Amino acid sequence: MKKMTKKGLFTMMLAGLITGSLMAQPRHGRGFGAGQGWEDKDYCRPAIENVLSDLTEDQKDQLETLRLEHFKEMKDFRNQMGELRAKQKTIVSAYKVDQSAAEKLIDEKTALMNKQMKKRLAHQVAIKEVLTEEQVIQLEQVRKHRQYAGKSRQGFNARGNFRPHQGCPGYGRNF
Repeated sequence: MKKMTKKGLFTMMLAGLITGSLMAQPRHGRGFGAGQGWEDKDYCRPAIENVLSDLTEDQKDQLETLRLEHFKEMKDFRNQMGELRAKQKTIVSAYKVDQSAAEKLIDEKTALMNKQMKKRLAHQVAIKEVLTEEQVIQLEQVRKHRQYAGKSRQGFNARGNFRPHQGCPGYGRNF
């Protein structure tokens, strides 16, 4: 076995040090530090109660009822849309594509999306009826800020898709 030169030994030690320091760094979005746990309500679910500070107990109860109803409706829409996507994938992946059946599924999907958008609008109107004028203005300011929050590079994954808070299902979709 050859003797290692001082230069070779130094190079190996430096490579080991760099490798060790890189391995010791936490992976982005995977830690459980402050604000990253499931139990942190403010982080994973920025509900109206967290955005508007002056809600009455009656308003909170009404908003919670609206939120639960809306969630159930949206869950049904998502399930139906998943079934339509699966049917469309089956039809399109066949060797001989049945174009009329595929077009019919597209029409069903757009009709379902239309119903879903109308339900979302109705939900937003119902929320505004519960809130005072000042609270509605405050909520609209928060929504506008959230709309432009994704314009910076922060929150994008490696493929360039916007993912504001990985691990928090439905982030920002509850008001």
